[in-house]
Amino acid sequence: MAWNYLQQSAPERALPYSRAAVNLITSLIGKDVLVAAYLHTYAAVLEQLGRLGEALVSYRQALGVAEACGSRRSTVASYHGLGATYLRLGAFDEAELNLRIAIDLYGMLGQTAEAAQASQQLEEAREETRSRPASR
Repeated sequence: MAWNYLQQSAPERALPYSRAAVNLITSLIGKDVLVAAYLHTYAAVLEQLGRLGEALVSYRQALGVAEACGSRRSTVASYHGLGATYLRLGAFDEAELNLRIAIDLYGMLGQTAEAAQASQQLEEAREETRSRPASR
């Protein structure tokens, strides 16, 4: 339900469903792929709501769970979410690092549309980095 509202650009409606899913995590011990997916959806909701700091925390949690259980799809989605969130925060070096990893993983998984989206965001991060004044 949360993901449907998120796709409809209605994060305020998605938040209670996503939060409820995250609260179910304790009952899902041993089902880490689901936990990673729930955490990722929750992070995406927070990101759309502009709660970027909280989104980073949830994306990192999702990434940790996804990597621990070997879920490549959740891993790549978490890296992409981290990169996009860092981009919105103006943390271009961190955005570039996470987006590069996402692009490589999307390529390995054959997810070309997602790789193209991450590549576009990476180019945006590079442009922002180039346009910054040099430090003295």
